[in-house]
Amino acid sequence: MSAAAFKPGATFSAIATLPIVYQGATVPTIAGWTFRSQLRDRAGELVAELTCTVADPTAFKVVLAATAAETADWPAGQTLVGDIWGTDPTGTIRVPSGTYTLVLGEPVTHD
Repeated sequence: MSAAAFKPGATFSAIATLPIVYQGATVPTIAGWTFRSQLRDRAGELVAELTCTVADPTAFKVVLAATAAETADWPAGQTLVGDIWGTDPTGTIRVPSGTYTLVLGEPVTHD
């Protein structure tokens, strides 16, 4: 996955495409799957647990989100790392995504 820039204190939303391969085959849909995504700083400290919602199960689209209130305390000027874990409806298949980074910008305009 790629790096993205974001300023804390704003609503965060990103769409991830997650085709899931299990035992050598891509699953046909992520309908009924649940997803988790955490953001951590470089020291491994948990910064956020993002809300994950399946947007399009046959296109493997998952929306990662956090409200402005939730992002207000994210550490500006740092780079966070995250991944996404998917669990199938039976709870037997758990798969991780690749790691992604989120660069937290500093405010530029001041009063």
